[in-house]
Amino acid sequence: TDFSTFHSDDYLGFLRDVSPDNMLDFADQLIRFNVGDDCPVFDGLYDFCKLYSSGSILGASMINDNQSDIVINWTGGLH
Repeated sequence: TDFSTFHSDDYLGFLRDVSPDNMLDFADQLIRFNVGDDCPVFDGLYDFCKLYSSGSILGASMINDNQSDIVINWTGGLH
């Protein structure tokens, strides 16, 4: 998935660089990007976002190709 089609470089850099160990260094970005309470910071956050967004794109493709009537990505939109 090419995140840069839908998200700014600032946001992608934040997702790639933030971790539970350094999140206090990103206080301004946590507020700016609304990350924290229901969108927690955790190790591997950037890779997780790449993985679940791929599931959303696959689901949309399946609907467009008439391979499915309904698709659900329970983690879609987490961050």
